Amino acid sequence: MPAGTVTACTAYGTLTLFRNDWVFAFYAQAGLIFEHDIFEVYLKQRAKSWTAAIDVGAHVGSYTLMLGNTNPALRIFAFEPQEPIYRLLVQNILENGLIHVTHTRAAIGHRNISEVHLSCSITDGPSAGEDISYGGNTILNLGGMQLGDDGELVAMLTLDGFEFPHIDFVKIDVEGAESLVLLGARRLIERDSPLIQFEHNHKILPEHVLRSINAPWPLPAPEELLQDWGYRIIQVSTDNFIGERRNET
Repeated sequence: MPAGTVTACTAYGTLTLFRNDWVFAFYAQAGLIFEHDIFEVYLKQRAKSWTAAIDVGAHVGSYTLMLGNTNPALRIFAFEPQEPIYRLLVQNILENGLIHVTHTRAAIGHRNISEVHLSCSITDGPSAGEDISYGGNTILNLGGMQLGDDGELVAMLTLDGFEFPHIDFVKIDVEGAESLVLLGARRLIERDSPLIQFEHNHKILPEHVLRSINAPWPLPAPEELLQDWGYRIIQVSTDNFIGERRNET
């Protein structure tokens, strides 16, 4: 087991994560997966009939694990930009025998860029503003990493740049960059009309970060984009929403 990690036994399989990963570690102590309640109420039954799904901002694999356990034949495409978190994602995929998961270390956004920066600190949660550390004694919201200008380098890719099969579901949790993901997935959304779960809260990306990657400023809200594209939006928690094509049943 990598240094500074803990492993939780959950109803969906084992999940290894960093011990200082604030929200995720709290749930893991109880043998639970973060946002399991949203999954079980709104997604689990539907997932049994899906053939392919995308997990953007997969973190250590919470949704990937829940989806793969619920529907072992489901093809899942998981994306995570933080290199230490990505290593745990891969470990969790392998240890749970999720043979139909394709994983990629990348930030997903509105255009293909060879290198973008993540931030070097987290802006919310315990110890906000302190330098990022993985597995140490400082409790951090490791799931709260945003794009930045002084942290880890990673490629940015668009979902439209992949040759995916028909996609039934897209989950997006990327700390203020949700609209960038949608802008880079317009053709996929038009083609497949997937169910889309996304986070939207107080987090926004700074103007200088958006301008450095030639992104729109101000950035439209994800709800606005999806509504303009024919989706209806329902709120499923304080900062989680599900979008569904208006003509879908």
